[in-house]
Amino acid sequence: MSTSRQNLLTTFDELLQPERFKDYGPNGLQVEGKDSISRIVSGVTASRALIEAAIAHKADAIFVHHGLFWRGMDGRITGWMKQRIQLLLAHDINLFAYHLPLDAHPQFGNNAQLGRVLGIVADQRFGEQDLGFAGPADFANATELAQHVQAQLGRAVTLADPGNGREIRRVAWCTGARKAISSPRLRPVPMPSSRERFPSPRRISRVKPAWPSSQRAITRRSATGRRLLPVMWRRNSALSMCSSKSTTRPDAAAHHVSQFRKPIAQAFGHHPG
Repeated sequence: MSTSRQNLLTTFDELLQPERFKDYGPNGLQVEGKDSISRIVSGVTASRALIEAAIAHKADAIFVHHGLFWRGMDGRITGWMKQRIQLLLAHDINLFAYHLPLDAHPQFGNNAQLGRVLGIVADQRFGEQDLGFAGPADFANATELAQHVQAQLGRAVTLADPGNGREIRRVAWCTGARKAISSPRLRPVPMPSSRERFPSPRRISRVKPAWPSSQRAITRRSATGRRLLPVMWRRNSALSMCSSKSTTRPDAAAHHVSQFRKPIAQAFGHHPG
């Protein structure tokens, strides 16, 4: 069973709604390949290794979180860019990329899947373009939270501030905008409502911090004054089956892909239960 390139693109766009986001690069079809698609390979980044893996698996399309084209690039097709595009065109492979739409999706997105793995249900969205998630938690202290994150993700976690042993009753997380979160000049702000927005990272960098330097990058407070400890972790896309650097646990990735399979299967004419 196969589907057309346009039908698959329409399915992705309807599911992820890229028109809602002001992104750093184009979302959707980045490199056009064959019109008929019967096999897709997914990964975090459109690296040469992923493209070569797709070729080896006779894929007609690649779906990634990080595509090839970004704002600020000079547009020359040389070096690594030439090598990757050459491979895609030589094997007539389509490249689909969705960046912020995949971070923000409430069900299939990176933030949503990170919350699922950690057992935290988001009840609030915050930040620029609602890319941050927040939800209730129950941890004795920051060390216990860090240990929980490490156990669930299967990788080391850096605890930026132990928080003097305070209880953790609410956690905010964001799988993108890592530089803005960890910037030493980041201005502390209250947790906004879903209609409010943080200033952009560019604006934040020009604001003089209001708190001592030791607290600039590691402290947040909610509107009620409760301390919020950001977990600074960059999660690779859960659709990272072919990524050699994936930090997603296999069972988590399998669960994510099983959820994501239904709308894609429908694009191919299947109707799974």
